[in-house]
Amino acid sequence: MSEEEYVAWGIAQTRALFPDDDTWEPSGEEYRTEWQAAQVVVTGPDSLLASQPYSGTHSIIDMTHVADEPGYNAVAPASAEYLQEIFGTTQPTTAAVGAAIEDDRIHGFARWHGLYVIGYRDGQPEAIFFVGYSGD
Repeated sequence: MSEEEYVAWGIAQTRALFPDDDTWEPSGEEYRTEWQAAQVVVTGPDSLLASQPYSGTHSIIDMTHVADEPGYNAVAPASAEYLQEIFGTTQPTTAAVGAAIEDDRIHGFARWHGLYVIGYRDGQPEAIFFVGYSGD
């Protein structure tokens, strides 16, 4: 099916859902995006993300950038206040961070948001942990 055929099909399907509404005309852009995404040959993380424009990959790949503050499709550093609340320190050990993740003590994220926590050993950064939600 060509792109134009797919878009026309999608618009017809949408119109069928709302047969009595003659004031609304679907643009078809979402169907165009779906068709284009279906044409992507997945060769790596970027193309995998491009192939899933609405649902995402349900993985860390959906986090497209690091931000200073939590935001959509972003991971942000855990704030000093949050670290103090969860760990009683701003430099938790790697073992403490792992345990907090395992025990579900790190929580409270909106969908498509994440944060990272640095684990320390002997006062030096040792590991970075990513937590949050991507998709369901």
